[in-house]
Amino acid sequence: MDKICKFPPCDRAVLARGYCSRHYMQDREGKELKTIQTILPLMERLWSRVDKTGDCWIWTGSKNNKGYGVIGNGNNHLSYVHRLVWEESNGTIPEGVEVCHSCDKPSCVRHLFLGSHLENMQDMARKQRSGMQRLSVGQVDRIIGLRKLGKTQTPIARETNIPLSTVKTILSGRSWSHHTGIKNPDG
Repeated sequence: MDKICKFPPCDRAVLARGYCSRHYMQDREGKELKTIQTILPLMERLWSRVDKTGDCWIWTGSKNNKGYGVIGNGNNHLSYVHRLVWEESNGTIPEGVEVCHSCDKPSCVRHLFLGSHLENMQDMARKQRSGMQRLSVGQVDRIIGLRKLGKTQTPIARETNIPLSTVKTILSGRSWSHHTGIKNPDG
């Protein structure tokens, strides 16, 4: 049986002087011995970043430019959070099938269903959703208010749970200019 590191609670194999390689180096360099942090399993990391306080369970970690949650999967690739949640609960997603959001919130990991691309587009048309999140006047006013307080686009998107691309189009005047008074420089 291999000996384990004498620094509790470490359970790594001994390299020298009764310590594992990391604790041996800390000791050799005269540093205070510290517990080695281990990387949490993917789904444990994922669920630690989900806010379950509302009807929608909202991913609070990194998002892509369309507002979909993404997480590093350990292979130098990003995975879509809603797809991982679906697979954990329901099994493999068939090829050519999308994980859709019945609530139309890309960061939600609760209201999910499977559908073809065509079915997802039909759902979008039925709900009169154009691919960009439909916002209320109050949401737009909040974006403008946060900007006036000096916040930049990315923190505004995170705080409001509105995709960064949508925040950018509002703050640049490409959308909602009739309400905000921001002039679009392109026209």
